[in-house]
Amino acid sequence: MIDSDGDTLRTKLEDFSRRLRVRTDEFRRRGKFSDVHQSLLRRIQQRHDQLAAKLADTEKSRDNEDLIKSECARDFKALLDDFLSMEERLNAEAMKGVKTW
Repeated sequence: MIDSDGDTLRTKLEDFSRRLRVRTDEFRRRGKFSDVHQSLLRRIQQRHDQLAAKLADTEKSRDNEDLIKSECARDFKALLDDFLSMEERLNAEAMKGVKTW
């Protein structure tokens, strides 16, 4: 379970941002980046940006801070699950193209 502490969430979100950039760059370099993949990554990036903005707003206002941090933790888990699912699917597609001797 993701800790609802703001610093922990922010750190996890920053780590996720780096991982998202690395995977996006990797798939582009390999030429395995279809329109479907781009669309999916664009949606993941939008959700990421919304979550980052929500977390920043929460830290500024402190209104309903615990509730909003819990929502952010839930949203982050869903975002990460979607990303990992996409990553597994892309890796499986890449493995289909690999020849075994």
